[in-house]
Amino acid sequence: MKTKKILLVDDDNINPAILMFILKEIGFIGENILTAEDGIKALEVLKNNSVDLIITDYVMPNMNGLDLIKTVKNDKNLFRIPIILNSGTPTSDLIQQALSFGACGFFPKPYDLERIKTEIKKAFTI
Repeated sequence: MKTKKILLVDDDNINPAILMFILKEIGFIGENILTAEDGIKALEVLKNNSVDLIITDYVMPNMNGLDLIKTVKNDKNLFRIPIILNSGTPTSDLIQQALSFGACGFFPKPYDLERIKTEIKKAFTI
C-alpha cells in the first residue's frame, strides 16, 4: 500500500491532518497523500495527478462529496477510482445515496482507526 496515492477532500484543515496521520500510521507515505478543500479543487488535482483512492467529506462548499462522487463516476478517465465518503452527520439515506452513486464505502467522524483500515482495505480489493 505504500506506493498507493490517496486524495483527501475536506474543507476543514484539521480532518485531512488527522487522516494523514492515520494513513501514515498504517503504512502510507506522506508524499503520496494529496489534499483538496472541496470537490472543485479535487477535480483540479485529478487533472494533474493519478490517484488510487479518494476519501471525501460530504459537507463542503462549491461541490459537496456526493456531487464529487457523481462527477468522478461519470468521467470515463476517473470512474475506476474507488471513493470513500465520510461525514460528521451520517444518516442511512446519505450512506445509501453515496453507495448508489458509486462510493465503495463510508466511515463517520470522529474517526475510528479500525473502521478506516477496513474501508481502505475494502476499497483496494474492489
